[in-house]
Amino acid sequence: MKFQFIAEQSQQYSITLLRKALEVSESGYYAWKGRKASQHCREDAKLAAEIQQIFLDHRQVYGSPRIHAVLKGRGLACSRKRVARLMHQLGLSAGPKRSRKPTTKSDPRARFAPNQLNREFTAEQPNSKWVSDTKAVETAEGWLYLAVILDL
Repeated sequence: MKFQFIAEQSQQYSITLLRKALEVSESGYYAWKGRKASQHCREDAKLAAEIQQIFLDHRQVYGSPRIHAVLKGRGLACSRKRVARLMHQLGLSAGPKRSRKPTTKSDPRARFAPNQLNREFTAEQPNSKWVSDTKAVETAEGWLYLAVILDL
């Protein structure tokens, strides 16, 4: 950590001043600077990029357990704690689940249409029995409404 701090602050302050203030040897600092990143650090960097992409793809609501499950599904082996650590380092935290507001208010006095099919889902001829349903689907573009009509 001290070496990293020196490297980051070397644009503003001299390396000698920073080394002396942090009590770090010159040879130790330059040995650290010349060292290549470890295999684990390189894997963390790749994994962090993958985690960030998954987080953005899922509207920033996935936490470490879900991201871990996605990574596992993609064949990338890592622990949930490692995912949590990398998410913390990246400053990623799952947003709260948005509460769903009801789209309609039912009228308790409303009458239901009588069941005319009585579970008889076969028809002798076309256009004699039709069924329909509607569904509101939330998408990234907003609410879309799906209406399905089937001729039994």
